[in-house]
Amino acid sequence: MTGTTADSGAPARSGNADIDGFLHDAVAFSAHPDDVEMAMGGTVAALTAAGRTVAIVCLTHGELGTHGTPELREREAAAAARILRCDLHWLDFPDGGLANDQPSRHRVVELIRQLRPRTVFVPYPHARTSHRDGRSNVDHLAAGLLVRDACKLARLSKLFPLMRAHAVRRVYYYMLADDVVPSWTVDVTPQAEMLEAAIRAHASQMAIARHGAPILDVLRVRRQAMGQRIGAAMGESFLCEDAIGGPALSLLEI
Repeated sequence: MTGTTADSGAPARSGNADIDGFLHDAVAFSAHPDDVEMAMGGTVAALTAAGRTVAIVCLTHGELGTHGTPELREREAAAAARILRCDLHWLDFPDGGLANDQPSRHRVVELIRQLRPRTVFVPYPHARTSHRDGRSNVDHLAAGLLVRDACKLARLSKLFPLMRAHAVRRVYYYMLADDVVPSWTVDVTPQAEMLEAAIRAHASQMAIARHGAPILDVLRVRRQAMGQRIGAAMGESFLCEDAIGGPALSLLEI
């Protein structure tokens, strides 16, 4: 089952949006309704502010979460999507039971071919941190492998031949472990206000705390640490398994 918010507030797509085979500039997959906002909401805000088309795909409804109900979390996710001006889609995989198996991969392949993203974002699948650390949630790890493998399959024209095959240009991982050196860190300082509003839209999750620290404070500190790597007040970091390159002058511009 998939769905999309009718009132997400996403910017209108340009008339030639599909001229190179892409319908969305980026699709960010999340295991749970709040993952994208809490981990990379500033990047989404920056992309949509620049007129780029972004969609969030929630793989589960977060029904095992300590706080909130699936229905409430759907409403909160829709509110956050309106703030970030992006589309919102759902799949109904079981919370706590995401698996990188063939039926799941095929369902994600179908959605990738429908959304046709240039770039995909997904949780880092190797964040073997403490069991108390949300980055190593079993669904986050499974989501990373599931979506990465679905991106590989989506370009195979003999799989579901009635659907147009699609090649995702880049896959970027978010929710990196602290010891991972990122491929790229985005300065999200200008997006601080919109970012916090999108996170707060998940009001039921604001009861989460880590060692007594409210979740908003935890997320703020993490972004400050990532920002320090690039001399920014706040940052969001990503890892790409591909080599990222370009002309020599790019070295002077980045």
